[in-house]
Amino acid sequence: MRKPFNQDQFKKTIHNILNQTDPTEPATQKSSAPTSTPDSQWEESPVEVPSSIIAAFTESTIEAMEQYMAEAIPGSSKSPVELKGYFSAWVDLLDSGNRIQITLILNFPKKAACDIYEGIFGEVDIEQVCGLVQELSNIICGIVKPRIAEFAKEIAQLVHPEKDLPEEEIELTWDLGLPETKMGEGHALDIAINEVPKFHVPFKIKDETFHLLVLLQKF
Repeated sequence: MRKPFNQDQFKKTIHNILNQTDPTEPATQKSSAPTSTPDSQWEESPVEVPSSIIAAFTESTIEAMEQYMAEAIPGSSKSPVELKGYFSAWVDLLDSGNRIQITLILNFPKKAACDIYEGIFGEVDIEQVCGLVQELSNIICGIVKPRIAEFAKEIAQLVHPEKDLPEEEIELTWDLGLPETKMGEGHALDIAINEVPKFHVPFKIKDETFHLLVLLQKF
């Protein structure tokens, strides 16, 4: 498969190889997370995420944007987020041993993403712009993985009750899940954004704003 690809494309490829039932049919198992639309009422995180973890994701996003020759300026992460962008991409970092999942979500206005694409590749192809946002989420996760290694205990404490944590030093090993994307005005994300530890950081890029949203939970 040629990158970037999304989960639907991956399923269709596997279907073609195995020649099984229609891949468009709903799977027997579905994520337990309810659909969350861009207009969902924002709720504050039930616990405060340490600033060191927020900084690791913020710095990684800035560095990833620099690879796309774009300057991203982080803003205040204290205000509620409205995911009203045209492009969304999300990917999971998973530690199976400790059953910890970090979901990184990017939400981009149409013009901001198209401007980045046009600056690198020229004429805009809207499907490829969506792929660019998807690849950006992958890049951020790749950069942030070693940076959050030193915060294993803090991350585990956000997700698990204190009584369930081991006494010995915690080590987290992150696997990268398959990225997913959606685009279009008013699209919905199949992700529950409330009632889990989370934070978000808005980034200014020229006269537009895109959002980084990070969720931390047990799976």
